[in-house]
Amino acid sequence: MYGGIFIFYILFNLFAAFNIVTSIFVDKAMKLAQPDLETMLFEKRREEVKNARSLRELCVEADHNGSGSISFEEFAEIMADSRIRSHFELKGLDIKDAEMFFKMLTSITGDKDVEIGAFVAGCMKMKGFAMSVDLLSIGFELKLLAQVMKSMQRQVGELSEGLRPPICNSH
Repeated sequence: MYGGIFIFYILFNLFAAFNIVTSIFVDKAMKLAQPDLETMLFEKRREEVKNARSLRELCVEADHNGSGSISFEEFAEIMADSRIRSHFELKGLDIKDAEMFFKMLTSITGDKDVEIGAFVAGCMKMKGFAMSVDLLSIGFELKLLAQVMKSMQRQVGELSEGLRPPICNSH
């Protein structure tokens, strides 16, 4: 009986030792299987370039007059196609209001049309969700704008005080 318990003890410890050694090898293999940061950044950049290229090709096809730029009419035609809209959404560009989106792109150049390269660059900047930093910078700019507006309002008030005729109290 003691011999059976001793054999069970030896087999149990041997099994435990094999599990420990196996877990060390599996853990090491899992760490080696994960891509490093440089590889992940390279893959992300490659995917962005691929997305930009496909967006450029889409824009060149949509440029019916061959001007090298996208007009609002051409953009509206692009956005009317549900297949292309789905393509934009898959690439991270969820465009709810096409007119506002196009106005944001044209506000940079001041033209009514957007050059295809600028259109692609603008679309690539607008993809994804707003980051906390973006929201904080917008909030900061709004506070600065509010301060400037208050200052201008105060200056206009001071100037208007000087323009009022004096009130005469003659009885």
